[in-house]
Amino acid sequence: MKKQFLLCLFLLAAAGSFAQTQPPAEAEKLFNEGLTLKSKQQYAEAVDKFTAAIAIFPWSFDYWHQRGYVRIDMGQYHEAIADFSYMLCFSPKHLRARLERAFALKQIGNTREALEEYRIAAQDHPRDFQAQYEYGYTLIDFEDYTKAMEYMQKAAGLNPESGDPLYELAYCYLKTQQYQKALDTFKNAQSKLGDRTPPAYYLHIADCQVKLNNKKEACVNYAKAEELRVEGAAAARTANCK
Repeated sequence: MKKQFLLCLFLLAAAGSFAQTQPPAEAEKLFNEGLTLKSKQQYAEAVDKFTAAIAIFPWSFDYWHQRGYVRIDMGQYHEAIADFSYMLCFSPKHLRARLERAFALKQIGNTREALEEYRIAAQDHPRDFQAQYEYGYTLIDFEDYTKAMEYMQKAAGLNPESGDPLYELAYCYLKTQQYQKALDTFKNAQSKLGDRTPPAYYLHIADCQVKLNNKKEACVNYAKAEELRVEGAAAARTANCK
């Protein structure tokens, strides 16, 4: 972390003099070679090219971003976090760097720090669907369902054709015992998700239907969830469909 901090200071100090300079042809050549290797899924070789380009011209967001992105594909999450952190030294509101840094943090189990990164992204980019959705989704991981609802509603408003935020919103309604709202929203989400509807959908709507005293339909859906091997479906059907 100390080395990362010192490099950030160096880059920030140098940025005033070099930020407007065009990358040298040699750096651009290396960068483009890296992109070609990336498209062929030759990730280690691509990283080498991006690293060489950065060594020549460390003031290009694209160089850092592409290296960080490839490192995520390689499972090198700590290294990716470092690349996105350097980008954020220059531009704290860079959306892709913020979201991808948060994703990498999640992969190494740093969920609390990832949550904060998503919060910043959602705050800085209130009109961005992914920023609102990812923050809401991560709030669900922390069982903060009331706050998650707020951001899933925002995400749904930003992309009315997407069923994903509606599905998560319905789950929040279920967890906060708003069963009719949950049932209606799950069905709305399913109509948009189509073949992408998670198998757990049938368990969730059955849970809503039981609470709304519609046991007959609930038992049909518990059976379907059990058939799809949804965890907890068999026990729920046994408990509610005697």
